[in-house]
Amino acid sequence: MVGTDDGQVQLTRDGGKTWTNMTSKITGMPKGAWVPQVTASTYNAGEVFVVVNNYRQFDFKPYLFHSKDYGQTWESLVNGSQVGDNNYMLAMAQDAVEPKLIFLGTENGLFVSLDEGKAYTKWTSGYPQALPPWTWWFTRVT
Repeated sequence: MVGTDDGQVQLTRDGGKTWTNMTSKITGMPKGAWVPQVTASTYNAGEVFVVVNNYRQFDFKPYLFHSKDYGQTWESLVNGSQVGDNNYMLAMAQDAVEPKLIFLGTENGLFVSLDEGKAYTKWTSGYPQALPPWTWWFTRVT
């Protein structure tokens, strides 16, 4: 699955020979928004997270969408009441050990969910304000 800078989310299941546009299946995704990150789960085949931001159209709300069935159905995993309305998404990461542990990088900081996106807490302890979330690199430690 890939995302584009003009708001498209495309899926291939044959190594790129054919592509299916999944954008219309993502309820709540702003038309023409930037899709800076598409992340496949390392835990389940067909599970994917899609980060969307729409700040180029002066919409600063956070958008993160999640599918567990190769993009046939989608749910939103974040909203403004959880992390702030003027806090657009930049990046996300699913923990390498605990699948329900999700990290969100937003314009205004780092947020953590222990319950697969039902609730978020802003992480402030030891997190430098000047570290842009798109510079993250997570490595599995065993």
